[in-house]
Amino acid sequence: MVFNTNILAGSGGQAGDDAFSPVGCKTNNVSIFQTAATRSYIFANPSAGAGVSQSDSLKVTDSKKFTIVFWFHPTVTAPTGSASQGRHTYAWTIANGTDTNGEQIASPYTFIMRRGDNTGDGNVYLWSQSGTGITNNLSQSNIWTVGEWNCYMISVDASTGKGTFFYNDDLKTSISRSVAFNFDNVRLAYIGAPTFVAGTHGTFIGAFAEYYYAPGQFVDFSIESNRRKFIDSEGKPVDLGADGSTPTGSSPLIYLSLREGEGAEQFAVNRGTGIDFTVRGSVSVFPTTVSVSI
Repeated sequence: MVFNTNILAGSGGQAGDDAFSPVGCKTNNVSIFQTAATRSYIFANPSAGAGVSQSDSLKVTDSKKFTIVFWFHPTVTAPTGSASQGRHTYAWTIANGTDTNGEQIASPYTFIMRRGDNTGDGNVYLWSQSGTGITNNLSQSNIWTVGEWNCYMISVDASTGKGTFFYNDDLKTSISRSVAFNFDNVRLAYIGAPTFVAGTHGTFIGAFAEYYYAPGQFVDFSIESNRRKFIDSEGKPVDLGADGSTPTGSSPLIYLSLREGEGAEQFAVNRGTGIDFTVRGSVSVFPTTVSVSI
């Protein structure tokens, strides 16, 4: 169940415990040129016939709102302008289609974040699908840094035209959209796997932490106290609670969090309302503290 939630004005407080210190989950890939069958990543592959809001589904009722907060640490990227496999390196994808050895053979459904084409490292794209097709709502170049942690905070309310993309607590761009997001057609979710078939689509090498995805929720990140519900004033993740409900009062569809002392595979356990993820290949605990400079 996903609630229709607006968090417009922050309380000024900071959620969670000051001692909270999550760790990263590293996908144990060694080369951007690995074949699809040998890649390591985390994915959710719901039952084919599952309907909206069923326990074995990632589908929810269509909405004009969504929020994503995501921490990632890329350690390797492909050469700029490379036409070889690895030019498109994906950190996360939510899509429609069929999984075959880590390759989504249908077009992207809702959101992708990748290093793309010939415009440099660290590109982010927000592609969303409505009843009229796929729209590119966000295209920003050079918005992540290899060799350190990065944090994205994205939220949109298409009913009001309000939307923002923050990177490491800095506003990068506003996002404008007027039609609903087609959330009832989600088929798959991936952390660290490419989309489409192989070829120019390479393997992500790096780590992930604190992945929060909430269709139906809007958080106004232009208000600093709202950002402090997810990232503190020192650039560290805030404790979102056992089920991710602390920031808004509602648990998100997906909340993946690896806590100190847990095995890396625990990152695949969905603390939100949706189904659990599965580890393909192998993962390990990443040694670098989850933190960004703000």
